[in-house]
Amino acid sequence: MFALDSRLQQDTLPVGDFPLCRLVLMNDAQYPWFILVPRRDEISELFQLDTDDQQQLWQETTALAEMLKDTFGADKMNVATLGNMVSQLHMHVIVRRCGFHADS
Repeated sequence: MFALDSRLQQDTLPVGDFPLCRLVLMNDAQYPWFILVPRRDEISELFQLDTDDQQQLWQETTALAEMLKDTFGADKMNVATLGNMVSQLHMHVIVRRCGFHADS
């Protein structure tokens, strides 16, 4: 049975579910910072997901990033899996406003 890591529960607010992932919002006022967590037990690495789940995770990540970029007028989207604090596989999708422009 899927359970969100206790650290993620403590540091985030629930938003909802995609077909594969639980979507949570990081409790950080500096950036719109969302996290997708595949609802699969005992998965800590992307390669542990089967091929269909890997594709689904990427589709959900891409759809979320595109929507956030448009909604927040982002200059850059930071998308990454990090495991330095929480071993449960999770994808960070962070809106960044870098202050640079492609024509500069």
